[in-house]
Amino acid sequence: MRCEHTRYLPKSLNRLRYLGEVDVADQQDFDYIEHFRVDNLKHSGRETKFTLKEKTLVRIDGVEHAQLSFFIKILRGDEVVASQEGAILTSNNVRLIPAIFAVLEPGDYVMKIEFVAREAEILTEPCQAI
Repeated sequence: MRCEHTRYLPKSLNRLRYLGEVDVADQQDFDYIEHFRVDNLKHSGRETKFTLKEKTLVRIDGVEHAQLSFFIKILRGDEVVASQEGAILTSNNVRLIPAIFAVLEPGDYVMKIEFVAREAEILTEPCQAI
């Protein structure tokens, strides 16, 4: 079996491709449109860590998925500092696309993505991507 999207959510955004290495003085900007595999999900979801060296505008946009709903949070320690609420437009039952738009102070953070599926088997199916 070959999946269309092969990249998993990285364990850290402090890599050359994203924010740059932690031990480098300057933080780099990045703007990517990427799909990440989220198959074989655990109940706790997926998370990635990152360290900001300066006050930073952070924007994370999700996509609509036919079978999975997901919720994005950014935590600093145990405190949620930015999150996307699962809002539904009541007039037509359309779910809003998950997104976060926030200014974050320098420090250590965790971006957490939690998933809910209409059917539990979807969480374990191969080749799921967001």
